[in-house]
Amino acid sequence: MFVSLRMLTLPDDRRGTLDTVIVELQAAAARLPGVRENIVTRVYPSATINAGHIVWRMVHDSEAAANAAMLAPAWRGAVLPLIEGADVTGAGYRMTRKACSPGGTRIWRALLFSCLAHADPALVRELEERTLLLPKYVPEI
Repeated sequence: MFVSLRMLTLPDDRRGTLDTVIVELQAAAARLPGVRENIVTRVYPSATINAGHIVWRMVHDSEAAANAAMLAPAWRGAVLPLIEGADVTGAGYRMTRKACSPGGTRIWRALLFSCLAHADPALVRELEERTLLLPKYVPEI
Protein backbone atom coordinates (compact mmCIF):
# COMPACT_ATOMS: atom_id res chain seq x y z
CA MET A 1 0.00 0.00 0.00
CA PHE A 2 1.12 3.56 -0.71
CA VAL A 3 -0.20 6.71 0.94
CA SER A 4 -0.24 10.14 -0.65
CA LEU A 5 -0.72 12.80 1.98
CA ARG A 6 -1.30 16.47 1.24
CA MET A 7 -1.87 19.50 3.43
CA LEU A 8 -3.56 22.41 1.68
CA THR A 9 -3.52 26.03 2.76
CA LEU A 10 -6.16 28.02 0.93
CA PRO A 11 -5.44 31.61 -0.08
CA ASP A 12 -7.12 34.28 2.06
CA ASP A 13 -9.79 34.99 -0.54
CA ARG A 14 -10.86 31.29 -0.63
CA ARG A 15 -10.99 30.44 3.08
CA GLY A 16 -14.75 30.88 3.08
CA THR A 17 -15.01 28.00 0.62
CA LEU A 18 -13.26 25.49 2.90
CA ASP A 19 -16.25 23.17 3.38
CA THR A 20 -17.07 23.23 -0.33
CA VAL A 21 -13.48 22.40 -1.28
CA ILE A 22 -13.49 19.45 1.15
CA VAL A 23 -16.72 18.00 -0.27
CA GLU A 24 -15.61 18.53 -3.86
CA LEU A 25 -12.16 16.99 -3.26
CA GLN A 26 -13.83 13.93 -1.75
CA ALA A 27 -16.01 13.60 -4.82
CA ALA A 28 -13.12 14.23 -7.23
CA ALA A 29 -10.93 11.61 -5.55
CA ALA A 30 -13.72 9.07 -5.92
CA ARG A 31 -13.33 9.46 -9.70
CA LEU A 32 -9.57 8.85 -9.66
CA PRO A 33 -8.32 5.41 -10.65
CA GLY A 34 -6.80 3.14 -8.03
CA VAL A 35 -7.80 5.07 -4.89
CA ARG A 36 -8.56 2.50 -2.17
CA GLU A 37 -9.22 4.97 0.66
CA ASN A 38 -9.81 8.68 0.58
CA ILE A 39 -10.05 11.03 3.53
CA VAL A 40 -10.39 14.79 3.12
CA THR A 41 -10.96 16.78 6.28
CA ARG A 42 -10.39 20.00 8.09
CA VAL A 43 -7.15 20.36 10.02
CA TYR A 44 -7.81 20.61 13.74
CA PRO A 45 -6.91 24.29 14.28
CA SER A 46 -5.61 24.29 17.84
CA ALA A 47 -3.19 21.37 17.54
CA THR A 48 -1.27 22.19 14.39
CA ILE A 49 2.02 23.69 13.36
CA ASN A 50 2.10 24.78 9.72
CA ALA A 51 -0.49 22.19 8.71
CA GLY A 52 -2.74 24.41 6.65
CA HIS A 53 -6.53 24.13 6.44
CA ILE A 54 -7.19 20.75 4.81
CA VAL A 55 -5.53 17.37 5.13
CA TRP A 56 -6.07 14.94 2.26
CA ARG A 57 -4.98 11.32 2.54
CA MET A 58 -5.38 8.77 -0.24
CA VAL A 59 -4.33 5.12 -0.09
CA HIS A 60 -3.31 3.33 -3.29
CA ASP A 61 -2.11 -0.19 -4.07
CA SER A 62 1.34 1.10 -5.01
CA GLU A 63 3.37 4.21 -5.71
CA ALA A 64 2.80 3.61 -9.42
CA ALA A 65 -0.96 3.67 -8.80
CA ALA A 66 -0.63 6.95 -6.89
CA ASN A 67 1.30 8.47 -9.79
CA ALA A 68 -1.27 7.15 -12.29
CA ALA A 69 -4.06 8.85 -10.31
CA MET A 70 -2.29 12.22 -10.68
CA LEU A 71 -1.98 11.68 -14.42
CA ALA A 72 -5.65 10.79 -14.89
CA PRO A 73 -7.98 13.18 -16.71
CA ALA A 74 -10.10 13.43 -13.52
CA TRP A 75 -7.08 14.91 -11.71
CA ARG A 76 -6.62 17.63 -14.31
CA GLY A 77 -10.33 18.29 -14.71
CA ALA A 78 -11.58 18.06 -11.13
CA VAL A 79 -8.69 18.23 -8.64
CA LEU A 80 -6.43 20.90 -10.12
CA PRO A 81 -9.16 23.57 -10.27
CA LEU A 82 -9.95 22.91 -6.58
CA ILE A 83 -6.36 23.29 -5.40
CA GLU A 84 -5.43 26.14 -7.73
CA GLY A 85 -3.80 28.96 -5.76
CA ALA A 86 -3.50 26.84 -2.61
CA ASP A 87 -0.18 26.06 -0.98
CA VAL A 88 0.16 22.29 -1.11
CA THR A 89 2.63 20.34 0.99
CA GLY A 90 2.73 16.64 0.41
CA ALA A 91 4.46 13.40 1.11
CA GLY A 92 4.18 9.88 -0.14
CA TYR A 93 5.13 6.76 1.77
CA ARG A 94 4.73 3.02 1.79
CA MET A 95 2.37 1.82 4.49
CA THR A 96 3.93 -0.94 6.56
CA ARG A 97 0.87 -1.67 8.71
CA LYS A 98 -2.78 -1.23 7.84
CA ALA A 99 -3.81 -0.49 11.42
CA CYS A 100 -2.21 -0.63 14.83
CA SER A 101 -4.93 -2.88 16.16
CA PRO A 102 -7.84 -4.77 14.63
CA GLY A 103 -10.98 -2.68 14.73
CA GLY A 104 -8.91 0.37 15.65
CA THR A 105 -10.30 3.84 16.26
CA ARG A 106 -9.60 5.11 12.73
CA ILE A 107 -7.76 8.06 14.29
CA TRP A 108 -4.44 8.96 12.76
CA ARG A 109 -2.01 11.81 12.96
CA ALA A 110 0.66 13.01 10.59
CA LEU A 111 3.97 14.38 11.76
CA LEU A 112 6.28 15.30 8.91
CA PHE A 113 9.86 16.42 9.23
CA SER A 114 11.90 17.98 6.49
CA CYS A 115 15.68 18.16 6.54
CA LEU A 116 17.67 20.63 4.51
CA ALA A 117 19.87 19.14 1.82
CA HIS A 118 23.04 20.21 3.62
CA ALA A 119 21.99 18.76 7.00
CA ASP A 120 24.52 16.51 8.72
CA PRO A 121 23.60 12.93 7.69
CA ALA A 122 24.38 11.64 11.18
CA LEU A 123 21.89 14.09 12.71
CA VAL A 124 19.26 13.17 10.13
CA ARG A 125 19.70 9.47 10.92
CA GLU A 126 19.50 10.19 14.67
CA LEU A 127 16.21 12.06 14.14
CA GLU A 128 14.86 9.15 12.10
CA GLU A 129 15.87 6.59 14.73
CA ARG A 130 14.39 8.58 17.62
CA THR A 131 11.17 9.18 15.73
CA LEU A 132 10.79 5.44 15.19
CA LEU A 133 10.77 5.05 18.99
CA LEU A 134 7.64 7.20 19.42
CA PRO A 135 5.20 4.25 19.36
CA LYS A 136 7.08 2.68 22.26
CA TYR A 137 6.30 5.68 24.46
CA VAL A 138 2.96 6.74 22.99
CA PRO A 139 0.83 3.60 22.52
CA GLU A 140 -1.80 5.43 20.44
CA ILE A 141 0.81 5.79 17.72
